[in-house]
Amino acid sequence: MKNKLFRNFYLLNVITVLLAMIMMMIILSVSVGNYLTKEKRILLFNYCNTVSMQITDQSNSHNFEYTLINLMQTGKIIDSDVLLADTNGKIAYCICDDKQNCPHKDKYLPSLAVSAAVSGRYYGVTNLEGIYSDAYHIAGVPIFTKEGEVAGLVFAATPASLLEQWLRNFSLMFVMCAILPLVMTCVVVYITTYRMLKPLRMMNEAAHSLASGDFSKRIYSDSKDEISELAESFNMMTDSLAQLEGMRRSFIANVSHELRTPMTTISGFIDGILDGTIEPEKQKYYLEIVSAETNRLKGIVQTMLYLARLESGEQEINKTRVDLFTMCCSVMLSQEQRITAKNIEVRGLDEAENISVLADNDLCYQVVYNLVDNAIKFTPENGYISISVSENGKEGIFKVQNSGQGIAKEDMPKVFERFYKTDKSRSVNKDSSGLGLYIVKSIIDLSGGRITVRSVLGEYTEFEVALPIETEKGELNGR
Repeated sequence: MKNKLFRNFYLLNVITVLLAMIMMMIILSVSVGNYLTKEKRILLFNYCNTVSMQITDQSNSHNFEYTLINLMQTGKIIDSDVLLADTNGKIAYCICDDKQNCPHKDKYLPSLAVSAAVSGRYYGVTNLEGIYSDAYHIAGVPIFTKEGEVAGLVFAATPASLLEQWLRNFSLMFVMCAILPLVMTCVVVYITTYRMLKPLRMMNEAAHSLASGDFSKRIYSDSKDEISELAESFNMMTDSLAQLEGMRRSFIANVSHELRTPMTTISGFIDGILDGTIEPEKQKYYLEIVSAETNRLKGIVQTMLYLARLESGEQEINKTRVDLFTMCCSVMLSQEQRITAKNIEVRGLDEAENISVLADNDLCYQVVYNLVDNAIKFTPENGYISISVSENGKEGIFKVQNSGQGIAKEDMPKVFERFYKTDKSRSVNKDSSGLGLYIVKSIIDLSGGRITVRSVLGEYTEFEVALPIETEKGELNGR
């Protein structure tokens, strides 16, 4: 079964080549046969006309009979019998050496052949109604007197078996000559088919490896055809599956970590209260910690559910006119207490422009809120946050920059991945789930915008969001 495709494809090609050669042999045989038949017909008529004219010219010669015998004997040169008959079809002369056992002696030619020859010419492939045992190519013309009257008939006959034998020899020669090309073609087709289907066999093996969880298999093809493109696509699919598998494992590990930490805290304090380890006067304090952890756990679950809606496409997008400046001011006011607590300097709002973009109001608010929240988390005390709202003619630009530790260059491509945190130990910002920037990136992609990040270690981190500007008709600019 493994070689079924190879066998079928190989046999199909070989059978096609074989049928092509057979058809070529048939066409050549028919063409050559028709050509030889035509040439034989012309040759017989030319010979009959020559004999007829010679007899007419030499009819009054004193050595006419000798000349007639020599003339008729020349028919052997073209492998033909020569028959002379009167106008009634009775055979008078032939070129047979044994006159006593001559098959033509006292025989009459068929009336149809006689009447046609008397009228001008006769041609047929026949045995002359038993005169010959096999079929002959026969041509007949009249013999005229010098006065123009029909005095007799001359017929030339050559065995049809000679032509058939020649065609058989020709076919045999064609077959012998075709054997070597056919063998070479079979070998070339075998090698070509094997090489062409090799990537498919490798894909089959790789597919089984993928099914067992091994993503290391790759398909290599040095050709430049569709099979090679399929191999490249298969490799890309394998890479994507490997990446998805890595993300799945990372997702499970991160989710387990994010959920286990608050659940462990909650379970420990509750058990301590129940078994009396925690004194009654301290139970309120620890119950407040349990409540905070419960709220954090609830926030993680809600964030994951929100993320699931985004990825499944269930989150509806209702694009409306959104004032970026007003939205930024609203978010900053909602975070005033946190900003004041860390003595953070807010810059740029007084220089921001009133820019409207076409986006979903709730989703856009989520983007601005997450970026501002992220900036506050990572801004040290007495640091600064810079807000910028502008436009470039096609897009509304929103920038959030905060002072702080910054992001390492190797971490920059990963900041928008799910559950990714630059702090591998997770000792900093334990309230963060690592999903905020991933959600921001997902929303921006759904809104037809773009987001970039820039950072200098020890100085600042800046996120830039670009969304299409609302046109006069309330549609996306340039769309």
